[in-house]
Amino acid sequence: MTSVHDHALAHLLDPELLPFKERGAVFDIWDDIPAGRKLIESALAEMLAPYPVRIDVPFEDIVLDGSDNPSGLKVRLYRPVNCESSAPVMLWLHGGGYIMGSLDMDVGFLQHLANAVACVIVSVDYRLAPEHPFPSALDDAYHALRWLHQNAVQLDIDSQRIAISGISGGGGLAAGLGLYARDKAEMPVAFQLLLCPMIDDRNSTPSSLLPLTGMAWDRRGNTNAWAAYLGREPNSDPIAAPVSEYAAAARVRNAAGLPPSFISVGSVDLFRDENIDYARKLLEAGVPTNLHVYAGGFHAFECIAAGTALAENSLNNIQEFIKKSFKK
Repeated sequence: MTSVHDHALAHLLDPELLPFKERGAVFDIWDDIPAGRKLIESALAEMLAPYPVRIDVPFEDIVLDGSDNPSGLKVRLYRPVNCESSAPVMLWLHGGGYIMGSLDMDVGFLQHLANAVACVIVSVDYRLAPEHPFPSALDDAYHALRWLHQNAVQLDIDSQRIAISGISGGGGLAAGLGLYARDKAEMPVAFQLLLCPMIDDRNSTPSSLLPLTGMAWDRRGNTNAWAAYLGREPNSDPIAAPVSEYAAAARVRNAAGLPPSFISVGSVDLFRDENIDYARKLLEAGVPTNLHVYAGGFHAFECIAAGTALAENSLNNIQEFIKKSFKK
């Protein structure tokens, strides 16, 4: 097997990232969905080993009530011991390309983040495609956001400091949630934190053509994941039918009114250009926006290459943004 050191794009990577490679083998979601999910989640658990489970950030699983929650949606609430009363809270949407992932994939990472910024984090076990295509995941994310606002007193959180966040597919879902919440205008969102978000189903940017197979999330996996999420057949034309901007935020026509935003991505990431383009749309619409493009970073390097200088730099910037944004 060709090592990441021999990969055509290896020279573009930060040298410290070279020993790290995408441990989850490339697979076709349509071949064997349960096996593919098990493979990827096992790989993710190994990637996130630098963030061990900690006792100073207890968590609990909660199944949300309500007649408008037919899916029996579950969330996992993390509350670090250093958290203040009426704490700020960040809704977290896990990665996985809309087709995989679970509450168990990033426990240590979220505990680390919650402790570092002294906030509550609520991770959402949203439904996955292709069994549950768009808008199922968006409905779940919005339901969880509304639940936080409606139960702020009981949860001892500050309803004016509730933010949305996510990584990769979860980052894309958070971007769609930000647009949806803006348009519904039922409750405020303090800010949106989008880490290498998956937001463009068209796969038409220059970076979407990067030959990343064997190193990171690649074009084939991305194309098939979008097909699954949008309820299409494999290898279908990505622009054959109208697509909601709530599903693919890169399609937004008017970004005005979105909350302050943080977007980060590596320079060797399939999503680099769509993330830069989205940040530009936000800035042009007058949305306060922080954009970080990390030279030599591949997809989700913050987690995959935890402990490297580049990952630590990214994590520090994330934490500083959260703390500053939540400051009263």
